[in-house]
Amino acid sequence: MLRLENPVGGEVNPDLSTTKADKFSHGFGIPGMREIAERYHGTLDADVKDGCFILFICLMI
Repeated sequence: MLRLENPVGGEVNPDLSTTKADKFSHGFGIPGMREIAERYHGTLDADVKDGCFILFICLMI
């Protein structure tokens, strides 16, 4: 299991999609990472709480 926390520096979209102008030139994005986790029989949960972005990834190894 992996847990990551990062402070949020601005507005957050309700669906956690990027707020960057160029949406296709950076990172994997939450949907892509969730698809990878599910492909390997794992889970990915993401949330924003108390000014922090929190990501939980659980994979079977």
